[in-house]
Amino acid sequence: MCFFFFKQKTAYEMLRSLVGSEMCIRDRYQRRVRENTMTSFLGTEDTILYPSCFDANAGVFEVLLNDKDAVISDSLNHASIIDGIRLCKAERHRYDHMDMAKLEECLKKTQDKRLRLIVTDGVFSMDGDVAPLDKIVALAEKYNANIFVDDSHASGFMGPGGRGTPSLFGVQDKVDVLNTTLGKALGGASGGLSSGSAEMVALQRQRGRPYLLSLIHI
Repeated sequence: MCFFFFKQKTAYEMLRSLVGSEMCIRDRYQRRVRENTMTSFLGTEDTILYPSCFDANAGVFEVLLNDKDAVISDSLNHASIIDGIRLCKAERHRYDHMDMAKLEECLKKTQDKRLRLIVTDGVFSMDGDVAPLDKIVALAEKYNANIFVDDSHASGFMGPGGRGTPSLFGVQDKVDVLNTTLGKALGGASGGLSSGSAEMVALQRQRGRPYLLSLIHI
């Protein structure tokens, strides 16, 4: 099922929307309408739009994590997640694909860190595996860790109303950062987003380089 959230644009409107970074434009209202639409759809506090989910993944880790933190990533995560993690200063750990025992080992090793962010695809792009988010949430709660999910290969058709893997497992209120694309099942030609707490989104608006320094398409 596809979800066409945004009306079709004329050629003039398409050209007019390619106007520079968010901080430099006057016509922010239309962009906020789109962000609010996705916030309501995903059931989060706020959403920030990017030119693509690749850009969203490039922006989020550097903003949220520093050298006092640890990022714990599934070994088969998408290349855009891997590249985004490389941009941050957090200590990096990797657990075997969907292996909860290995994930728990990583969580035990990093208990001295300020923040621990578990990073996973919702659905893995090559094999179609669905991350066991219910089990990941249980471990995150046990060890006081946070959760990032890239749901690009699930948003729009998995879970109730097509709201993705967090909704499929009933843990949408337990996922701290949800990144996804508008260019697949959600019916857009391009675009991506990062959604979650208002504070997390505000940090990206102020410090996320792919957001601040990219040509936006509203």
